[in-house]
Parts: sequence; structure tokens; C-alpha cells
Amino acid sequence: MVTATRHEKRKDKQVLLEIIAGKSLHHMPDECPMLMRELYAKETLDIDEWVNWSTSPWAFEPKRAPTDTALIWSIRTNFTWPQKCMKLLLELGASPTQRTRIGRSPMEVLAAARVGGTQSAETSAACAKMLIDAGGLENFTLHVSGQTALHLAAQKRRPTVLCKLMLAHEGVDVLQATPGGDTALHFASAKGWVEVCTLLLDKGADANATNAHQVTVLHEAVRSGSMEVCALLLDRGADVLAKSIHTGVTPEHLALTLGHIHIVAMIRAFILQRHRRLAFAMGHHERLGVDSLVRPLDVEVIRMVLEAEAI
Repeated sequence: MVTATRHEKRKDKQVLLEIIAGKSLHHMPDECPMLMRELYAKETLDIDEWVNWSTSPWAFEPKRAPTDTALIWSIRTNFTWPQKCMKLLLELGASPTQRTRIGRSPMEVLAAARVGGTQSAETSAACAKMLIDAGGLENFTLHVSGQTALHLAAQKRRPTVLCKLMLAHEGVDVLQATPGGDTALHFASAKGWVEVCTLLLDKGADANATNAHQVTVLHEAVRSGSMEVCALLLDRGADVLAKSIHTGVTPEHLALTLGHIHIVAMIRAFILQRHRRLAFAMGHHERLGVDSLVRPLDVEVIRMVLEAEAI
């Protein structure tokens, strides 16, 4: 690399940031690839060095030190040519696994970022495929926050395609949990993403996974208010009677507290149906009494359970 003064490096970094973000006032976006090639050809900047920084006079002080590589900066800020920019940087030799100063990988940033100016599922998926093909998931480890790229993607708006791409990679562990015990299924259930939950369960996610507070995936689904996710988890064997440590509530009690009456009715109907199957398996063919199976909590809830079971 050519030895450059601080002023030259600072000037080139500023030009690079403007090119990546597509915000240069003097050039059209379609000229950006050529400008970036010319800039790196000067060899004043390293392709994997941290480049984004404030234009204030204190930018080079340690507490205001740069944090992102050019590749990660393009994911965060590029609203005009994100796919072409990432492809060009990878062609120029940018590392798909080089982390930020705080330890976040390009794939983790992509999973949590807004790409293309909006939450575009197509743009995110195309950029993710480029990173994965370049080896962006080879170092699939926990970030300092305790979340992997899959955890972050499961919380993203319209995350189905992005999660599907990650789950197709052999190095992704669907059961990996944060230090607090939350899995990707916890995050997807909390958001109410039924398609993502289906993908995770099909890949071997545990429907009875609990975190450090014994909060199950079903608890999170109830909190989200999604009947579809709750029904999916119950169908996949989620424990309907599990209790959290601190509050001691079951998913049913949590649904009552939050006012999700339809989820309460569904859980009650599930418990009632399970008791019926058990009774018939034991040879008790008589009609089961509702009073012995459903605790008297709410007249409206009991009425909905009876209607759901058509008793």
C-alpha cells in the first residue's frame, strides 16, 4: 500500500463513503463503480479497514474511531445501488466475514439492516445470497449481543426468504441460543412470523425450547397474539402447561392476562381434546364432564370452548 498522509486518507475515505452511499453531488450513481475502482487503485486505503467516521475534528480520537468496513458500510447506507456495490467490493477482495469494531459480521448487519432504502425482501435476499456464496456464513458465531445472523433475521420484517437462505447453509445451527436461552424460534414466535416458525421447526427447532426464565416458545407466540403460530406450535408438540419461573404463568394464563380470548379458547379446546383422547385410550367411553376439565374462569371463554368443540 502506498504511504499516505492522514489528510489524503481522510479525503479518500470521505470520497469512498459518498460513493458507497450513492450520495456524491458531482457524479451519477451509474458512475460509482468506476469511481470506486479508481479510488482503490490509488492504494491509499485497504479494502478491509474500518472507514466510516464522522467529519468532525475529533473523528480520529479513540472514542470516535471508525467502526465499519466498506462492505458493512454499504449494507447500512447504500440506498441506490446496494447489490452492485456489494458485488464490486467482494470482487475487489473485501472479506465477507470481517467484523465491525464491536464484533458484528456483514451477514449479521444485513439481517438487521434496512437494505435498498426499504425493507425489501428481494434486495435483502439477493445481497444475502452474495455473502453466503462468498463464505459469509463460514464464521457463524454469537455476536457480543448474544445474537447470530439467524436470530436477527427471524425478527426482521418479511424475513422468510432471508431465513430460508440461511437455513439452507450447513453451518447454521437452528438450536443455537443466546446467553439468555432464546432461540431463533423464540424471536420468530414473538414476532408472529408463522412461515419462519414453520421453516425453523422443519429444520429441527425445538417447539418446547425455553430460555433462562423458562419462557417457552409458546409463551412468546401467545404474547404476539398470533393464533396461527400458537396453533402451529401446539400441533408440533408444544407444552401447553409449561410455567415461567418468575411469574409462574402458563400460556393460557398469559393469554387471559393480555386479553387474547381467541387464543385462550383455542388452548382450552386443545386441552379438552387431549383429555378426550386420553379417556378413550383408557376405555372411558362415557361423555366427559366439562366441569372437571375446564376451570371456571370466564363465562365467555367457556362458551367459546364449548362452541369450538360443538359439545
